[in-house]
Amino acid sequence: MNGFDIFVKSDTATVQPIGVNLTGTVLGTNTLVFADCIEFIGSGCGTLLNGPGIVRFAVVALGTVVAAPATGRLFSIRYNVLQNSTGINVGYQTGCGQGSVPQGLCILVVNAGATVPEIAQESATPGVGDFSLSGDQSITIPRGTGGAGFVNVVSQGGFFGGVRLSTVISPVRKNGPIVVLSTYLIFILPGTSSTSRLFATAFLHTPPGNYNVNITATSGSKSHSMIVIITVPHP
Repeated sequence: MNGFDIFVKSDTATVQPIGVNLTGTVLGTNTLVFADCIEFIGSGCGTLLNGPGIVRFAVVALGTVVAAPATGRLFSIRYNVLQNSTGINVGYQTGCGQGSVPQGLCILVVNAGATVPEIAQESATPGVGDFSLSGDQSITIPRGTGGAGFVNVVSQGGFFGGVRLSTVISPVRKNGPIVVLSTYLIFILPGTSSTSRLFATAFLHTPPGNYNVNITATSGSKSHSMIVIITVPHP
């Protein structure tokens, strides 16, 4: 696979689409978006399969092909949950007789005119499962150099969804080290894990000592943290 053209329709009485993104897509980073239409606004909008609640997103990977079988994220859609939808369970529409497993969910994928069976995953119980954090707990970086570690987000109990990462370093000192992550948004499927690389840099005049990097991972109401100690040794 090296591209897709997908339409997603939602119930406008419950949720309203507000954005799409390619963060973490299995197609890689060298991609070209040729349709990005949210309801009637954006590129690639047309009279066919367009209207309230419909998102069209079409992307092609430039110069690369994802070999089958492959598991991962294609894209994500952000929705606003409307105020009048309190108490309504958000899930897949039912009633379709083809296209997805288990049968009855309205997910239909077509490749060159042929229906491709797909396995649908949804959370039948809100907040199902959880996730944990692991990774390097200490990194030593002499002045004027950098070092790298990793943060691993692991699905537990069937959890799946997006996890947002943030970092806070202490103590805060003049010319103190800086820390960045390779990605601040991770998407994991049930029983899987995903990794973000951690890069730390110390300057020539960074005060020696230990610095604590508090890494927090949040998904909805779930939140977990871990500490990575950055050591800048005395010259």
